[in-house]
Amino acid sequence: MKDNLKKIIIVSISLAFVLLIAIFSKDITGFAVGDKDYQPVQLQAPINLNDDDLGSILIYNIYTSSPDVNVDPSKNTRISITNTNQLDSVSVHFYFVADSGGVADTFICLTPGQTYTFYTSDLDPGTTGFIVAVATDYASGVPINFNYLLGQEEVKFSSGHQAGLLAMPIKAIAAEPALNEYGTSTCIPDPNNAVPCKLVFDGQYYDRLPLVNAFPLYSPNDGNQMMLILNAIGGDYTYPSGSDTLGMINGLLYDDAENPYPFSFNESLIAQKIDVVSNSFPNTSPDPTNIIPAEIMGWMKTYKNPPVTIGLTGAYINYNNNCATNDPSKPVAFCGGENMIPLTNNDNPVEVKVPVSKTYCG
Repeated sequence: MKDNLKKIIIVSISLAFVLLIAIFSKDITGFAVGDKDYQPVQLQAPINLNDDDLGSILIYNIYTSSPDVNVDPSKNTRISITNTNQLDSVSVHFYFVADSGGVADTFICLTPGQTYTFYTSDLDPGTTGFIVAVATDYASGVPINFNYLLGQEEVKFSSGHQAGLLAMPIKAIAAEPALNEYGTSTCIPDPNNAVPCKLVFDGQYYDRLPLVNAFPLYSPNDGNQMMLILNAIGGDYTYPSGSDTLGMINGLLYDDAENPYPFSFNESLIAQKIDVVSNSFPNTSPDPTNIIPAEIMGWMKTYKNPPVTIGLTGAYINYNNNCATNDPSKPVAFCGGENMIPLTNNDNPVEVKVPVSKTYCG
């Protein structure tokens, strides 16, 4: 009777979280790049971020690679971006934001309907972080309203963690969404010099960014190694400045009876936090291995106390050795990941200063 009751509880919790994800997500069809067929992947579509899966800005929540993939091919990321507009070309300014907050950048040119794919080991080897890709004018490089971008990534770590994730799309709202560096007028390019301009995520120029995120939690007692990835969106992407840092992060871990266990961590020096849920992270009391027993699911919520001037995005990736063995004597294992589910947006504007320069596209 006790075992049957445990199974009922597990099924009930699983169905409840599936319902929560269904509320905040929708499916898209697959697409092809060259001779590679990409299968449909679930896209998070929460709050007011998007209703059509496309944006003028894409956030790839994680990228990583080995310093030399010829020596160590176990760690790499494949990035894809598609221009779904069948008439207009676009240049996309890619900002590679390292976990330390440093920023590298490059332009990618897309013709109508084109998909471009690359490995981060080719452009930013040996670095872990996240990517912000901004649609810009094909010639001048000024950020524009171009809600036709779709992105996808496949990422793998040496630890065995791997997942396919869709890039988080952010819509441009204003006809001319980029402002000058002072935020007083539209961004005006200089054909001879790079100029700083400002992206404002306030619901007027671009969509607001998340501040509260949720994700399911498989029990560590079943061999699950749930990787948490959390990013700070905001700051100055012009050289030699960098991204804003995460600072104080608060959270709640919920057990199967909906009891909340608070935790917090302070990351004042980094823009991206990556850690695996264990008996020492997060710092709940009691620790997570005692809160979520074997064969039981819980969930977590991370947030910052307002007012703050950054957005929080992220993903979770689970790894379990039993995914490969499928040992029937052990609990059913699930491997893979998704973007976190945003629950609440930041009511305060989030700003990112970016360099604007003439592209090599037009």
